[in-house]
Amino acid sequence: MEQQLIRDTPRGRGRVWSTFRSACVSIEQHTCFRILVIVIIVLSSAALMFEDLHLQHRQVLRMVVARADEVFTCFFLMEMFLKWLAFGLKKYFSDAWSWIDFLILQVSLVSLAADSLGLSGLGAFQLVRSFRALGLLRVISRFPGLRGVVQALVRTVPSMLDFLLVVLVLWTAFSILGVSLFSGRFYSCVNETSGERFSPQDVDNKTDCLWRAWGDPGVHWGNQDLNYDNVLSGYLALLQLGLSSDCVEVMYAAVDATWVVSQPSYESNPYMYLYFISFTICCFFTFNFFIRVIIDRLQRDKMSLYSD
Repeated sequence: MEQQLIRDTPRGRGRVWSTFRSACVSIEQHTCFRILVIVIIVLSSAALMFEDLHLQHRQVLRMVVARADEVFTCFFLMEMFLKWLAFGLKKYFSDAWSWIDFLILQVSLVSLAADSLGLSGLGAFQLVRSFRALGLLRVISRFPGLRGVVQALVRTVPSMLDFLLVVLVLWTAFSILGVSLFSGRFYSCVNETSGERFSPQDVDNKTDCLWRAWGDPGVHWGNQDLNYDNVLSGYLALLQLGLSSDCVEVMYAAVDATWVVSQPSYESNPYMYLYFISFTICCFFTFNFFIRVIIDRLQRDKMSLYSD
């Protein structure tokens, strides 16, 4: 937002209005006022930490948090009016960070209105109240360094799209390969009472399992929650492998898999470890590529800033 104030006329009412706007600009740009704004932002965000499950049973703390929320909202409303008077509506709404401040303030105003009308218990207003956690974004707009980082991340979006396309191609290849290797092979005969899988010596295939299930309702022939029966299911399994540390269930099911209607056997197919090792290495390199794209963007923005 440009900080230069265009004066109206040097005489009469225009001069009074120009002097008033100059005073607003001085207040808004004063170091003490900006520090106060940052302190209020931190306090308003800290107040949200007290809004937990037990707040309803702590009447004094609930009243303090409610009054503090009203004070913080009034302060940010005053700050917004101060910027409107200092820079005008056009300059205010031409800045993306001002839009963020404006929208967060509207959330706070709607939340206060819902509390005063007794509608805060409705699901829609509870959802609106949850967006107040975005108030910490106001801190970013007050520090040029943080703004530069966010703007650099936004500029990396085109490169991220290329990265996502590469990931999509690689994951599609691994999902198709997984379907060809493991489709229909994650089924097993399980004792639902104990939660244990029958050994292949007790149950050889699906037919044996169904015979057992005829006399024992606790016996079940079922599939793993994560499997490779189709490409979409393969994507979900890969997502579990790539983003979660709890991926041994899928890996062990693949290593134990035998035939489509046969009972799995312990490590009957150990070469399938190569599939998961290859996918892990692929995830490692793609993640490093993603980080490198962001770092290169930040370095280019830093060099362009120094050159200017």
